[in-house]
Amino acid sequence: MPGAHRRAGAVAPSSSTAATARAVVLAGVGTVLAGVGFGASALAVVRHAGAAGGAGGAARAYVAFSLPAVVAGLAATSFGLHATAVAYGLVVVLLGGTALIAQRVRRA
Repeated sequence: MPGAHRRAGAVAPSSSTAATARAVVLAGVGTVLAGVGFGASALAVVRHAGAAGGAGGAARAYVAFSLPAVVAGLAATSFGLHATAVAYGLVVVLLGGTALIAQRVRRA
């Protein structure tokens, strides 16, 4: 069939564009969620430590969010992006669950 290769080539960019659009949307959602988490942690520090302790707490919150991302970036070069993303996600879920349990135990 003399034009089949042209039709197949025309389909690839549109599917690639759709995948890129999905990735952009997911990255945006992830950015919003990370921003909410960072803002909540910084606000909690300011409420408990006051304005003077807020700067140090904000710096700790920034390191707490950025250091794991840097480590994951370095790990991706050795272990691959998919394995690193899965491990990173599992660690985040485990730490979040641990924090939730600790918070409930502390209130009781």
